[in-house]
Amino acid sequence: MIFITYILSVLAMLLPFLQLKVQAAPILVGSRDDSLSLTDITDYLFAHNSVRILHGAAPLVWDSDLAAGAQAWASACNFAHTDGVLSDEPYGENLAAATGDFGIFAAVQSFLADEDSYDPSSPTFSDFTQAVWKDSSNLGCGYSTQCEGIFPGSTSATLHVCLYNPPGNVIGQASENVQV
Repeated sequence: MIFITYILSVLAMLLPFLQLKVQAAPILVGSRDDSLSLTDITDYLFAHNSVRILHGAAPLVWDSDLAAGAQAWASACNFAHTDGVLSDEPYGENLAAATGDFGIFAAVQSFLADEDSYDPSSPTFSDFTQAVWKDSSNLGCGYSTQCEGIFPGSTSATLHVCLYNPPGNVIGQASENVQV
């Protein structure tokens, strides 16, 4: 068991660098729109699910309604949390922006960057905890590569927005939802 965990952790660390592609079509909830390619959808799911498995969480399923909201927010270049304005239903969210080459794997890796600071004895919520939150089952993401003004002095940035349902980071539920 320890050997399998070690192999999975090594694979999870290498995946963002190798940018391996899963050839099977992702599971979709709702009707698919044409905002993202199937490759983009597969990349978002693969980047999340390869880490979720290491934390005892079931794979996320793509949700086209969440993706439509995430894409609308990203296309408007809103580098701020939505405060729930995209839906009457609650959802969790992660945002990441950078200049230069900032693809899907790099964005999801940035969500996970604060994993080492998570302390189960005194849980605090972060992008990492939302990404691996066990009760979250659906994912929808979007991005824009043409965001002006996010970073002063730069010409444009790429903004990634991911929405999760049910939302994670619920006070009092960390111990059963975040396995480290």
